[in-house]
Amino acid sequence: MKHLGKTPPFRGPKDKIPPRGIAEINYLRLGWLDQWVIICGENLNNPPLLLLHGGLGFSDTPFFRHYNAPLEKSFTVVYWDQRGTGKSFDRRIPRSSMTVEQFIADLDELVEAVCKCVGKNEVTIFGHSWGSALGVLYAARFPQKVAAYVGSGQVGDRSAGEPSSYAFALAEANFTSRLHMLQKHMPFPEELDRQKELEEPL
Repeated sequence: MKHLGKTPPFRGPKDKIPPRGIAEINYLRLGWLDQWVIICGENLNNPPLLLLHGGLGFSDTPFFRHYNAPLEKSFTVVYWDQRGTGKSFDRRIPRSSMTVEQFIADLDELVEAVCKCVGKNEVTIFGHSWGSALGVLYAARFPQKVAAYVGSGQVGDRSAGEPSSYAFALAEANFTSRLHMLQKHMPFPEELDRQKELEEPL
């Protein structure tokens, strides 16, 4: 049986629970899979902010909650462990479902659920690393559902960025006399196919 965890009720001035506050943990059915979601905020009238963690496979939720908790005073913050990650991990998830398209579909279902919960028509999205790639793709496809997008460690043109990063690594390895080790153990991959990336398992 899956363990939800717990989150204390949001408390305002004088330790009182605000009447429009929210602090909920649930498994939401997104893309035929139960996925773990926390919604926390002082006032449901505040705009919803959806945090997209990096990864894949590693949830930033504990870090987001620890270091960015003050956001819950100004936003209704949504923390989501994406499929295959953290409390949304399940060994039975088909690898074939771990595609960019499926993550976009999961995110769209989550946005719809959040908007219904808080009574809004759009969300603000913050994406970190892999989450920044997912966030940009989603915002481009569903601009009417996104009030604002913010990226950290923003993923851009991967087919241009990877060769640039590899060239930098080669230069650094050459500088430290480790070039032969890098070339032996980390040959540069074949040319990246963007359409293939969207359709194939991550």
